[in-house]
Amino acid sequence: MFFTRSGKTRLFTRAWMIGLLLVGVLAGQAFAQGERIVNIRGIRDGQTRTGQLMVETKVTGLDDTSDYSVRYHVDGPSSFTDTATRAPYVLGGQRRGWDTADSDPGAYKVTAFLIRNGRVVDFRSVRFTIASSIKVSRIIGINRGVTLTRPTRVEAKVRGGTPSKVVFNIKGPASFSYTDRAKPYRLLDDNARWDVHEVPPGRYTISVTAYDGGAPVDTRTLSFKIVQDIRIKRVIGINQGDILTEPVNVEADVIGGVPSKVMFKISGPKQVVSIEQRAPYVMLGDGQTWDVTKFPPGRYTLRVIAYAGGERTDSRTLSFRIARPKQPAPAPAPGKPKPKPTPTPTPTPTPSPKPKPNPAPLPPPTAKSKGFLGINLADVTYYTREWVFVDAMMQSRQWLPTRAGGSSPWDSGETLKLNANGWPILRPGQAAHTLMYNDTQGAYPGGRYVCTYDGDGKVEIGSDAKVVSRRPGRLVLQVTPTNSGIYLRIDQSNPNNPVRNVKVWLPGFEGAASPFHPLFISRLKPFSVIRFMDWQKTNGSDMVGWTDRPSASYYTQGTGEGVSLEIMIALCNELGADPWFCMPHQANDRYVERFAAMVKSRLRPGLNVYVEWSNEVWNSQFSQHRWVKDRSDGRSLSDAFFLAWAQEADRDFEIWEDVFGRQRGRVIRVAASQKDNPWVTEQLTNKLNGEFDAISCSTYFTVTRSQHSQLNSRTSASDLLDMALGEMSRGVRKHYRAHGDLARRWTRELGRGIPLVGYEGGQHYTADGGNPPWAKAFLEMQKHPKMYQAYLQNMREWENAGGSLFTAFNFVEKPDKWGAWGQLDFQDQSISKAPKYRALLDYKPRR
Repeated sequence: MFFTRSGKTRLFTRAWMIGLLLVGVLAGQAFAQGERIVNIRGIRDGQTRTGQLMVETKVTGLDDTSDYSVRYHVDGPSSFTDTATRAPYVLGGQRRGWDTADSDPGAYKVTAFLIRNGRVVDFRSVRFTIASSIKVSRIIGINRGVTLTRPTRVEAKVRGGTPSKVVFNIKGPASFSYTDRAKPYRLLDDNARWDVHEVPPGRYTISVTAYDGGAPVDTRTLSFKIVQDIRIKRVIGINQGDILTEPVNVEADVIGGVPSKVMFKISGPKQVVSIEQRAPYVMLGDGQTWDVTKFPPGRYTLRVIAYAGGERTDSRTLSFRIARPKQPAPAPAPGKPKPKPTPTPTPTPTPSPKPKPNPAPLPPPTAKSKGFLGINLADVTYYTREWVFVDAMMQSRQWLPTRAGGSSPWDSGETLKLNANGWPILRPGQAAHTLMYNDTQGAYPGGRYVCTYDGDGKVEIGSDAKVVSRRPGRLVLQVTPTNSGIYLRIDQSNPNNPVRNVKVWLPGFEGAASPFHPLFISRLKPFSVIRFMDWQKTNGSDMVGWTDRPSASYYTQGTGEGVSLEIMIALCNELGADPWFCMPHQANDRYVERFAAMVKSRLRPGLNVYVEWSNEVWNSQFSQHRWVKDRSDGRSLSDAFFLAWAQEADRDFEIWEDVFGRQRGRVIRVAASQKDNPWVTEQLTNKLNGEFDAISCSTYFTVTRSQHSQLNSRTSASDLLDMALGEMSRGVRKHYRAHGDLARRWTRELGRGIPLVGYEGGQHYTADGGNPPWAKAFLEMQKHPKMYQAYLQNMREWENAGGSLFTAFNFVEKPDKWGAWGQLDFQDQSISKAPKYRALLDYKPRR
């Protein structure tokens, strides 16, 4: 095809068209033979189209002795010509067609000329409009109403095609524009962050506009606020771990701007709150001295918080003790001789006690967990082997666009319009389809299902499901599970009363009161803590504001945003288990506050909540690690890195405690770090200054680096497990005990129980996506009898080191070359054939 936007070229092509027409008129004898264009299919006059078009010219009256072709002339914002030399006469070729994404949007005229032996014998034209399908779907880095205090990377997510450019417009106390012409579409450039310190504080709007050719086709606008990046450089007068016996002056050294206020909060045997609104920011007021002798002795915490407007911008926390000054010994009465000291008898030597085989157990945490076992849940997806819900639609795939009747491609590439709860609003001829239980090897319930829906339309179901009977709003299905799963298509839907609230009820559960499948609940009952790291999509989360969170009323929980908080709380309420939540690393204060408030109001009384900041921040493969690295000195696991990590975690911990108020004893703030490098855990806890309630690491066992070099095609499952059992008494034990010692140290320093809890664990064998010679042995070991023994020994080593909670990873998941993480391969797997799950149930903690 030949594309042009030149005015001269348009005049030339129009002249060419008129010339052909005149030639055709002069050759009128050709018309006598009856060749003519019947119609142009694929587009209609006045129509607006997007995407791929199959424009075909239907002709009649052709003879077998002549040479025919159809010449197309397309006139509009992007003009071009094309010739189809044989039937079917398709614009752009029989296979490719015309991809309108290659053309600028606007009004077009398509003229088809029927040519016989080089002469025009007939022509026909169609006028229509090309609309761009390009949409700005999201702005990453800024959310509506967010308050920015730090440099941030701003990116526009664009779908529906490739824009010619994306323009960012910032308006507020300072305004500017930036244009990006290549993906990823980012403000400033691909590697830069917008340093909000370089513009005056105040209210701003950002408008992101996508262009198709020279025309703007979609714009997204958000309002937000920039405040000063006020920081507390240091606290003068008190240091971490000080023992205070005399009055002190306490002052906050603030940098980066002028705060609206600085709050001093002292917690301990006596509480004090002091607010200062002018420099110097001295606790209790300028020139005031804090007389610690009037406070009861004990351990205290000082938290200093800086505010700009109503937003907190920074905080610093210190732990210290107040003690009574030692009284000097009374002087002897005058005139009396000093008594001679009584000689001290030589003590009888006491034999040294024999060392205990295991370290002393840790005291229980302040807020006790109810048991030794916890579990991580796997992602909710359409291919998961966990049957979470009695309504299969709640873990279905997100909709794909197709055409009514089911004969078109799997994904037609069209834009699907969805309502707030994700139900499609279909155009005529358009359909939407989805899958449930696909690629599960048939590991889901069979039997008589019922599909119900509201609205006016047509629902088709296939693959493993056969329709037994149907009436409007209700289909009865017979399901025979295979690897295909259940296919569902909304084939027709009245836009004024669309098909919605589709339910695919598993056998016997139509209208069930609980959304959760009974087998899912019963096999989770042994676990006292449920960790929702994967349900929250914690790794790489782009969650920032509260409006980003997934909705409980959305048609599926199998989206990229994860499972809704309401459903996670409901699950723990039904199980009577403590939830373990991971706060997204980019979440703003409002998000954390609303999250904590919902947990407080909805979680069953008597249940506690574990709170962790992100997941494995030490792990360089995750974006949360890079996010912290970018906000420190650019070096992994440096002093600045640990300080930035601790400040972010402490900020969220503080919000949780503030929200829970008098119930803050229910909140267990977890300092989670790396098992194989206890130094990392020590650095994190030091930077947190004791502002945590539990120390955590993983509880995995696997092949060491030196053992890995010994693996080959002769390595058996039994060999792998023998290696694991041997390593548990060496490296695994060493790392567990180092973390137990750290928990004991903090227990002594803080004067309260700091338990050691595991955030995830079990076997950690994986082929890393490849096919090594020992790959078969790796899969066979998952059901080997020695795996049961390995699990029991791993838990015993953990408990001997002081571990009080063993949280396995994960519940149900398919084993493959990327790992065999599931304690169960299938939700209904026989426990006798699941050694990992069976070992968890059989283990008897000593405490």
